[in-house]
Parts: sequence; structure tokens; C-alpha cells
Amino acid sequence: MLNLKQGEYMATRKFQFRVTGRYESKKNDVSSLLFEHLVNSEWREYDSASYAAGFLVLLYAILNCQHMYFRVNAAERGLQLKSVKGTLEAEANNDWEMQKLHIHFDGQLLNGAPAKDDEAYIVERMTHCPVSVNLKAAPDTRTTIRFI
Repeated sequence: MLNLKQGEYMATRKFQFRVTGRYESKKNDVSSLLFEHLVNSEWREYDSASYAAGFLVLLYAILNCQHMYFRVNAAERGLQLKSVKGTLEAEANNDWEMQKLHIHFDGQLLNGAPAKDDEAYIVERMTHCPVSVNLKAAPDTRTTIRFI
């Protein structure tokens, strides 16, 4: 049973980001990258240089860092990417404490075939992203990847 004082309420703040990108070399160097966030049921381009709402900057930083570790570690495993689609879903409570953080990447391969342990290795390496290591773990955290 949740005991709230008069005038208090429990709010869940929900956020969604997505990234799409293309690559141009065996090192999975980025040739194009677009970050978007959901605003009032509409996807809008996220411009980190002009949009400074603190929590959104944090979510962008998480997705950007996770993307970098995804593509770099895929290249390390001999997986050359053609493109990527990634998503971040987050929820925070009334005090802005992150309660949910789900990240997923679909990487379209140009060359290479993932070995049995490649996905687990890459996901584990993504936990070493400098942004991620400086976050308090959300109670509901999940990172998944898939190669197509």
C-alpha cells in the first residue's frame, strides 16, 4: 500500500528516443545518424545543440553512448554494419529517478555473421559505456541487440 500525503501524487514520466544510422567502412564509421524523440505522439528530430532540457540530454547521452559501443564492438567482432535502428524507452518517477531503461538495437549486416556469443559479448561491452557506468541502475533495465 502506497501512503501519499495530501496533495502528493505519483507521476510516471515516460520518454522514447530512437536512432537510425548508416555506416561506411569495416570499422562501422558513421555516414549518417539521426536521433529523434517522441513529443506528444509525434517523432521529432533531437538536436542536442539547441535542446537543453536536462533529463532529455541525459537520455540522448545514454543512447548515443550505447550506439557507439554497439557499432565499435560489432566491428571488433568482424561484423560490418550497413545500418542501425535503435530505441530507448525510459520512465522516471515523480522525483525524476529513472525506474525503467530499455535499449534495443537492430543492426543490418553488410558483411560477417555473428558467432554464438557475439551478441552477449557486445551487450556486456555496452555496460562499460562511460555514461552507463556513471548511472544508478534503474529497477527495470534491459539492453538487447539483434543482427539482421
